[in-house]
Amino acid sequence: MDINEGFSLIKEFYENAWHTLILIVSGAAAAMIIIMGVVMPLLFQWTQNRREKKEIQRIRNIAKKIIDNKIIEIEEKFVELEKNLNTTTGGVYFVQAFHSDKPIVKFSSYLSALDVFLKADNVKYINKTFSFLIENAKKINGIKDEEIKEIYNQVIKTVEEYNKDGIYTDRLRELIRIVENSDLTNKQ
Repeated sequence: MDINEGFSLIKEFYENAWHTLILIVSGAAAAMIIIMGVVMPLLFQWTQNRREKKEIQRIRNIAKKIIDNKIIEIEEKFVELEKNLNTTTGGVYFVQAFHSDKPIVKFSSYLSALDVFLKADNVKYINKTFSFLIENAKKINGIKDEEIKEIYNQVIKTVEEYNKDGIYTDRLRELIRIVENSDLTNKQ
């Protein structure tokens, strides 16, 4: 083997090795580009989507709690407003009864006042109205008005419905006794 041939073989070996190295480096670079350009963004996007979904769900839960709390607040305010309206309406009936000269108008107005005070759960005015209603019922001797009889029956049902812990039982019995004795429900 001659020297030129030896150098040729060495040159060829290094050239093949260099081309192989370039191919390997190029392949590795291409693989890195693929990984960095395709796989990594997909992985980041998948991770980001999971985080966003969790965050969206967390925000939805917080919003739902806030909305539920506001709904409860509004319902409580509505109930309070309804009680205030009933108290005001009952006050109008009470004043109407108090200033009337006609016993039947007094009785009817006190019945209406008691009905709305019960719905307002205003114990102070319920007790006061019961007292005036019972006193007024003693002064009435029979009623021919069917509408007042209906109001009376409705108020009895309302008292029974709102009679928490039986606190109005004695007064209700007294009113019924007085009304039945005065022939209020029997006269036409």
